[in-house]
Amino acid sequence: RKQTTLFRLEHFRLPFYVMGIYFFYLYYAVIQEKISAQRHGGEDGERFTFFILLVFAQCFGGSTSAWLALRCRVPSLPKLEMARIGFTYVGAMWASNTALKFVNYPTQVLAKSCKMIPVMIMGLFVFRKKYTMRQFVCVAMITGGISLFMLMKNGPSHPADENPHSLLGLALIFTSLAFDGLTGAQEDHLIERHHPSSHQLMFWVNVFGLMWTGLGLGITGQGVEGVAFLHRHPSVLFDITVYAFFSALGQFFVFAILRHYGALACTIITTTRKFFTILASVFWFRHHLVAWQWVGVLLVFGGLAWDLYAKSRQRTPQKKE
Repeated sequence: RKQTTLFRLEHFRLPFYVMGIYFFYLYYAVIQEKISAQRHGGEDGERFTFFILLVFAQCFGGSTSAWLALRCRVPSLPKLEMARIGFTYVGAMWASNTALKFVNYPTQVLAKSCKMIPVMIMGLFVFRKKYTMRQFVCVAMITGGISLFMLMKNGPSHPADENPHSLLGLALIFTSLAFDGLTGAQEDHLIERHHPSSHQLMFWVNVFGLMWTGLGLGITGQGVEGVAFLHRHPSVLFDITVYAFFSALGQFFVFAILRHYGALACTIITTTRKFFTILASVFWFRHHLVAWQWVGVLLVFGGLAWDLYAKSRQRTPQKKE
């Protein structure tokens, strides 16, 4: 009877993690847009452009929260491997955010919707990881569905639309995708060999992310400039604190999925989060969708439902140490 109860609980664990990611990262995205998209200090005010400082705050919130969850104990993991993971982790975020200076937002979202592919490629060719045919088909369905939805989307113009195919912007996006793939493959490889808990993994990824972004703040001068900006606009400091708080809460669920279900499942869920945010705004504001966009929606829902159902049927995910 106890085994039957545990088996039933396993069916609810993955949906619970998914809902946690969608819920906390929805507020995370709202605060991020408030920080970076709005002008601070009135209509003619300044925009916040210190993306490294934003990632630094996110890593600080994540490492501190994980440390508290570990009861203020510092776990032991291979430092060189964690340093590499931390570098590609923050590098992907930096490249993605910086790309928005050179390409429009739909171009960035469309490209990032394909980040499941580099995760699989890096896993296959760098760490010899094996994937099932179902996983290949699900990734193709989800990636194709999001791409179709975004390509057929007639959104409002963006200031960056004047130069939507900047080579530098596209190079930054591909760099971000490569870093995403390396991060996921390295994390899977580390988990298979050392079996860290989700909190241990979250702690060290963010600690080294903190180190790399701190170095970046010093080299680029964004540390001094960012602090001066916050001194001029103290309300932004409160927004960044809230942003880091929701990011940390979301990370607990992200690293739990990563630990128990692998990097590919984690990437699928975090990628489709943005898609569902856009879809929710479509229904909320009653935007019109063309027929091909509905095909894209069905592909995403079909691929995601198939993948999550198959994973929830797994009776014994990787055991925690």
